[in-house]
Amino acid sequence: MNSTPASSWFRHLRGARPSYWVCQGLFWGGLWLADIPTFGDHGQFEYPLELLLLHGGEFVAAVALSHVWRAIIRCHGWHVAALRAALLPLFAGSVVLAVVLLALSAHARVLPMLQLPLGTSTAVIGSFLLVNLIKCIGWSAVYYGYHAQDQLRSLRLRQLELESAARGASLQALRAQVNPHFFFNSLNTLRCLIDEDPAKARNMVTQLAKIFRSSLQQDEPPLISLRAEWETVSAYLDIESLRFESRLRVSSEVSEDTLDCLIPPFLLQTLVENAIKFGVSPQEAGGEIDIRSERLGTLLRLCVSNTGTLATASDDSTGLGLRNARERLRLLFGDRASLALAEASGQVIATAELPATA
Repeated sequence: MNSTPASSWFRHLRGARPSYWVCQGLFWGGLWLADIPTFGDHGQFEYPLELLLLHGGEFVAAVALSHVWRAIIRCHGWHVAALRAALLPLFAGSVVLAVVLLALSAHARVLPMLQLPLGTSTAVIGSFLLVNLIKCIGWSAVYYGYHAQDQLRSLRLRQLELESAARGASLQALRAQVNPHFFFNSLNTLRCLIDEDPAKARNMVTQLAKIFRSSLQQDEPPLISLRAEWETVSAYLDIESLRFESRLRVSSEVSEDTLDCLIPPFLLQTLVENAIKFGVSPQEAGGEIDIRSERLGTLLRLCVSNTGTLATASDDSTGLGLRNARERLRLLFGDRASLALAEASGQVIATAELPATA
């Protein structure tokens, strides 16, 4: 059942957190304290009971009426409306609130002024109304400002959640590209071996089964340990060694203190696959690849080098694997990670650097 406007108004009137009442007391209490008389001409503190009752009554009236004004604001949604849409109703409501507050204290502030000359009484009453208006506009501005800030925080949080969800979706899409890319190349290798050496082909099927099992068990987490990645890379190298035999020469130095560092799945494998594809496969005599990992302070560095040149590596290449790896690093670590290719002394060196998290 939908609530009526009246029930909605009463709901807003009742619903208020303790922190709201604390803020009410601080705001109107601060204004009340600023209006307390201090000391007379002879240094004595002057605060007659009649004035104390007047100020106390005005304080209670201000808290009560501003609470009613809050319910009206919330009922119409002005506290979460755009400033342009909320400005006029908030100002008009503040004017009404100021007039009502002055009317409630008319017996003490307005009626005595009527005995003065017209110009003087008008000026004094006008000053009372102006002071009340400034107070009420201040209260409305503070209340609107608090909710505007709260809404801004919510929007920023929502934006972060959306960005995080978008990054997660992008990572899933990229990982969905990596796995088929890896297994497609492996199946091509297997196809070649079936005719050339059925025994090696059977061994390769065993290695592929290990990699499939590992991939399914990981359930595609955004990060895995280098230790787990190295096991996959080792299985992949075993598969490629069956195909290239002595044409593939591998050396590695994976530091023990890097094995627990977290990296995107198939990051190192992509670099190794790229090195074999462009550094070993095109050469009749094969080639060498070297795999290294090290920690540099808070950074993890992975280096995979192969014999060849960048010009050779760029021929007949879409660069999908490396683009994919760079994008995953960017989504996960922003500008704290990088992936670069360089050539030196007949070697192509792929270097990935990312935070050394465990």
